[in-house]
Amino acid sequence: MFLFFSAIFLFRGCICSVEIKVGAALLDDSFSQSPLTVQTFGGAINIALEDCRRNDLVNRTYKLSLVWVNDFCDSRNGPKVHFDLIEQEKVDILLGTVCSWVTKLTAPYALYKNIMVYSMSSADRDLQNKTIYANLVRAGAPNIDTIGFSVVKVLEHFNWKTVSIMSVSENYCGLGIKSVENIIRNRKDFRLAETFLMKLNDSKDALESALRKISMTSRIVVVCLRQIQIREMIQIANKLGMSANQYIFLYFTLVPDEFTVRPWGNIIKNNEEKKIKDGFESLIQLTLSSLAGPTVDKFLSRIPLESSKYPFYKREYLEKNWTVTGYSVFAYEVTYLLCNIINETVSQGKSVKDIDWMMSITKNRKFKTKFGDGTIDSNGDRLPNYLLWRYDTTTGSYRQWLNITFNTEIHSNRSEINTIYNHKWSTKNQLPPPDIPLCGFKHELCPPTPKGSIKMTQL
Repeated sequence: MFLFFSAIFLFRGCICSVEIKVGAALLDDSFSQSPLTVQTFGGAINIALEDCRRNDLVNRTYKLSLVWVNDFCDSRNGPKVHFDLIEQEKVDILLGTVCSWVTKLTAPYALYKNIMVYSMSSADRDLQNKTIYANLVRAGAPNIDTIGFSVVKVLEHFNWKTVSIMSVSENYCGLGIKSVENIIRNRKDFRLAETFLMKLNDSKDALESALRKISMTSRIVVVCLRQIQIREMIQIANKLGMSANQYIFLYFTLVPDEFTVRPWGNIIKNNEEKKIKDGFESLIQLTLSSLAGPTVDKFLSRIPLESSKYPFYKREYLEKNWTVTGYSVFAYEVTYLLCNIINETVSQGKSVKDIDWMMSITKNRKFKTKFGDGTIDSNGDRLPNYLLWRYDTTTGSYRQWLNITFNTEIHSNRSEINTIYNHKWSTKNQLPPPDIPLCGFKHELCPPTPKGSIKMTQL
């Protein structure tokens, strides 16, 4: 038996002729600090609906009610919960569907019942197939392939064509690395030298072994590891002489956080502070650009209190003083966009169960929220912007360095890189380090020196 929790968001003085019932399928997890739970998404939804009312997007022409339920992020129980939302609760729209493996099973049935699905974080690349998922809008977390294309865009920008991969295979890292690997393998001008799939509990010795092998075949490494592993990796790389004048480690994640600006954490010693910080110059970080800034910080600070309110009543973050991550922005933006879509649909005398209409006004759409501008492409997926963060040796801090913008479609490769600030590389010529040494890794690119001639030594 599954419990449903309902709320009605009604404009004062409503002369409602239309009732819209939204079913929010969220993950309820009271024990961990997973960023994709009702414990944080609930507060984001409440704030979004408050802003919808303030901006007259929930108005006198219709009544909006919300029923939410725990779908466990489980491919067995999740679809049953979604089915009950549709059949028992008679919802008009599904909101949330945070886990891709549940969305994959649920969305086709919802399509059969003329129910739109607005997902907050289902990023799996398979969900871009709109022959199957013709009712699915992913306006929150972007399609995982945007990570792959962004990483490759960076590699192209600096003419880094020989690369290695070092990643754990779990969760987001696994999906992201798969995307990067698929794109690189399908490009004839790229060469994937090494791929090391690490374990979450791998020791420093395992990291060092992988780095030693990588150092013999590549200079550019795409990484996605646990943050503590990233920190250990950089320390080991410096010990092995794999410094920023020769090697680059490109780390990708979605949400910028404390690690983004202080990846060295608490390993700083007063007498070695600059040396330790400068050792991170080889680490470039890729994050979403819309999840950083004072507006986001202020919003995140409100989440614990708002999640504790009706209809969610989740107090874990409030009572345990847990830190809310930027993933909650996804929940806000999807909910706020949905308010706009519903308002426009009702105003035009259309039905929210008209899939063709709903998709037509959602696709190729630009929308605004308190966090800035957003764009939905012709496939119903979010077009994100990414930031590259780079360590600045002059200030001793990480700074936003380059911006990657998708202009039209994710797969059209029409993206561009814009410079936020000019960074000097630590190479002798102050240019980006090459992806292979001048004479190759085994001196195979330089012919033997004839006897009697002057011998040039490559450093």
